[in-house]
Amino acid sequence: MILHIPHSSVNTLGRNIEKFDIDYLTDWYTDELFQHTDSDRVVFDISRFVCDVERFTDDKEEMVKVGHGISYTKGTRNNDIAPIDKEEILSYYYKHHTKLNKLTAKTLAYFNSVVVVDCHSFPKDMSDFDFCIGFNEESTLNKEIIEYIRNNGYTVGVNSPYYGSLVPTNYINDSRVESVMIEVNKKLYLNEDMSKSPYFFELKKFINTILEIISKYEDRL
Repeated sequence: MILHIPHSSVNTLGRNIEKFDIDYLTDWYTDELFQHTDSDRVVFDISRFVCDVERFTDDKEEMVKVGHGISYTKGTRNNDIAPIDKEEILSYYYKHHTKLNKLTAKTLAYFNSVVVVDCHSFPKDMSDFDFCIGFNEESTLNKEIIEYIRNNGYTVGVNSPYYGSLVPTNYINDSRVESVMIEVNKKLYLNEDMSKSPYFFELKKFINTILEIISKYEDRL
């Protein structure tokens, strides 16, 4: 299992980003929430405002229209953000994806398959769901995760409010690599000032049980 954590960093490399934007779009503490002994992790250590490694690199990227392409030129309230040199952005982008591809290749050298877990959180005003499970193709794993979440009293959006899940670029359409996105509503673990709420560690434990389901699923493959 590979845990991909792309949006937890607040390191803007000195770029002037408004606090409201950072608070709203950073996937706060997902690098702490998503941990499991039977996993490797790829954590991007630069803010998504500088380089969003889950975007496409060309101008066909849909989010470019709202200023949220590979490097953001707009904040969350349509405020302008000064552009950054694209070559610099691409150097961060390709370094990250090279790392993810190499780790996937290393894992497949020892195992027949691997599950990539795309780890995120979302603002509470984005959806009333507690969790969002995103995937590209329906599978037994998706169904098991969704059922487990619902059976424990949480609500879950299926490919809503976000759709799909990242696959390492060298392994798109490779049947050995399965990907599932887990998004958690920030209301479940954050205070209004983005500090950890009293429920943080309870949620971390619950997420760990979801990751255990994924680990056992891999064992069956």
